[in-house]
Amino acid sequence: MKCVPPPKLIQKNCSKNATSCTKTMRKYCDMLQNCQSCGDEKACFWDVSGCKELRESSKKLPIMSQSCEKPCSAYTACSNCTDAQCMWCSNPSQCIDTNSYVASFHYGQCMDWTTQKTTCKESDCNQRKSCSECQANPKCGWCNDQSNTGVGLCYDGSMTGPISQTASGYIVDSSICPSKRWYFNDCPKCQCNGHSTCYNGTSECKSCEPPTTGPQCQFCSNGYYGIPKHGASCKACCCNNQADTCDHVTGACFCRTRGVIGMKCSSCDDKNKYIGNPKNGGTCYYDLLSTPKPTPDISYPLGWF
Repeated sequence: MKCVPPPKLIQKNCSKNATSCTKTMRKYCDMLQNCQSCGDEKACFWDVSGCKELRESSKKLPIMSQSCEKPCSAYTACSNCTDAQCMWCSNPSQCIDTNSYVASFHYGQCMDWTTQKTTCKESDCNQRKSCSECQANPKCGWCNDQSNTGVGLCYDGSMTGPISQTASGYIVDSSICPSKRWYFNDCPKCQCNGHSTCYNGTSECKSCEPPTTGPQCQFCSNGYYGIPKHGASCKACCCNNQADTCDHVTGACFCRTRGVIGMKCSSCDDKNKYIGNPKNGGTCYYDLLSTPKPTPDISYPLGWF
């Protein structure tokens, strides 16, 4: 791409070719992508549509850089950075202008970035609950729990360990996680979601702690529901003694009695004329009284009246 000279040089040569000067100046202003840099140039002005050329005949006054909103570099958190329509780079924890990625990170140091506030949590290492989820973010590492059951914590880190921010910059901080339990490129063999240990040197879980089941203790047993991953627990089905089991994930009861309905088998199917109270083992009855009686077909012989 051909470089555009700065405004002072453009203005110096303007008298030679006014038409060419106007086009070149307009092109230069268009290249200024934020209020701060635009307001610093006397030949340009900033409005809602971007940086424009300021002509002598224009009634618009240039916006001085002092009246611009804060530059992206002034924001220090993902939420306020993206609110300001800037780009948040998570691994250096830096907010930059969306148009300056290449200029800011010549060697691709920004490995994980976002411009959407809704994805800010995803860029935080401590929001990731499993080793695989943790290491999916290039800046995160996994600190395996000393129980060696598959649970642990996710931290900002590097090959050598978790990092902490100090006044002088980032340092490796082994006090957060001992080196023997730090995993940056691979995960521990034992992944039992916190509900079992493994046989020595293998990834095979021993007997899962009730009420969990599965090769990695990742499911709930019959009569329980939930997602027992990452150390979470299972809850007992609550069905008012109207079901033997429930959906293993949602807890929705499989009501066994006709006329009994609801997430917890706590209602009668009144749309189909069942009444009663099924809670605590109660009963729903079919409402015969609400069923209309058939009208008898009475016919009279001819000449009866």
